Amino acid sequence: MASEAEVLQFAVLIDGENVSPKVADQLFRAIAKLGQAPVRRVYGDFDGSAKGWKDAVSRYAIIPRQQFPNVPNKNASDIALVIEAMDLLHTGRFDGFCLVSSDSDYTGLATRLREQGLKVFGFGGKVAAASFRLACHQFTELEGKAVTEGSIFVSPRKPIAIVASPAKPDSAKNLLLSAFARLNGDEWVPLSLLLKEVRAIQPQFTPKDYGSAKPIALVRKAGCFDAELQGGTMMVRKKPAAATMAARAA
Repeated sequence: MASEAEVLQFAVLIDGENVSPKVADQLFRAIAKLGQAPVRRVYGDFDGSAKGWKDAVSRYAIIPRQQFPNVPNKNASDIALVIEAMDLLHTGRFDGFCLVSSDSDYTGLATRLREQGLKVFGFGGKVAAASFRLACHQFTELEGKAVTEGSIFVSPRKPIAIVASPAKPDSAKNLLLSAFARLNGDEWVPLSLLLKEVRAIQPQFTPKDYGSAKPIALVRKAGCFDAELQGGTMMVRKKPAAATMAARAA
């Protein structure tokens, strides 16, 4: 495993029958920010539903893993990807895996890799299953390009009508208080430390889901914390119960 001073090494495994090659550039730009990807593999029937990846494999140095449809409608590509993921896991060469799909079938794989202490980064479309998203340390939506659900391409001109409603402010308050309770005492703590605890509880946390552009704005909106800049570091603490009650009565 790499030390913090070293560049992290990732294995990139792509479900070619679930994700369009049109997102490849966006995908590998995102992965480059995480570390290096010496192993890049895409799985599918390149004469069938994954044929679009034929041109992409040479441009992005991806090794294609052809899966012939011996039995129609069976998930041969999924099984091949999982088997090779476990083989790669046991080499001990990687700090993490990048799983590229929107399929909930990979939830178990993501969980298993995470339990082994490896970082798991998921990439897929807006249709990605919540179970798969939450099993990853981080999930990135590949937006602005066509993605596929199953083996059917979804045109970017006709986006799937899934609109996430902003979470209620009360749920943000409860989340922040739960995270703060995991820290020792009621003293001042760095905002960054509070956010770390928040993400330990809810890995996909983002303040935008609660109608705030930045974390500090969300903390202030919650109304249960004091926040101030101390020595260049934004610090927060839970408001005393008396102060909170007085504010409610005002």
